[in-house]
Order: sequence, then C-alpha cells, then structure tokens
Amino acid sequence: MSQDASSRYTRHFIVTMSAYVLLVLLSTFLMQQDLLPPVRIVVALLPVIPIVFLLRAFMAFMRSMDELQRQIQFQAFGFSLLATSFTSMTLGFLEVADFPVPCLLWVFPMAVIYWRIGHWLAERDYA
Repeated sequence: MSQDASSRYTRHFIVTMSAYVLLVLLSTFLMQQDLLPPVRIVVALLPVIPIVFLLRAFMAFMRSMDELQRQIQFQAFGFSLLATSFTSMTLGFLEVADFPVPCLLWVFPMAVIYWRIGHWLAERDYA
C-alpha cells in the first residue's frame, strides 16, 4: 500500500466524516421544525450522503492495498461481522426480556470498533 493512497484516504475520511457530523447536526435541528412528512424523510436521510462518498473512497483504498494488507483487512472484516452479529443478536434477545437496548444508529460505530479490534488481532499474526 502506498503512502500516497493512505494519505489520500485519510483526507477523504476527514472531509466526509466532517460533512457527516455537520449534516447530522443540521438534520437534528431541522427535524425539530414542523416539516411535512416527505421533507422529514429527506432531512432524516441527509447524513447518509457523505457515507456514500466514504464507501467509494474506502473501496479505492482497498484496491490500492497489497495482498497481505487485503488479507489483514479481510480477517478484520470477518471479526467485525461476527462480533457485531453476536452483539446484535444478544441485544435482540435481551430486548425480548424487556431489557433497554440502544438504537440502531449504534450498530455502525460498533462494527467499526470491532473492525479496528479485528485489524489489531490480524496484524499481530503477521508481525
């Protein structure tokens, strides 16, 4: 993986996540206003727009990686998928028992945290 590809992805990440935060704040503010239902849907989905650009940048970043880095990312993804599934299922079963569970907006940050843990574990195998 080239340093240029990594720094380019970091720039894209910072810009898109900054836009995401701004759109979440704007969306939250606008949702407190008296809006018609179709407008509420559009406003609620505003923060999704930068995520599309982040996905595109991430896929370009993945294509720039060598085979070892792709293998590490694949293992990190697998760990994240299984850990997120396990946590979601556990919370789902607890919800049946009337246990308060977090909103679905927390699934993505949870998956990213698990991805980072999986990345750390996978890198240790190749160090």
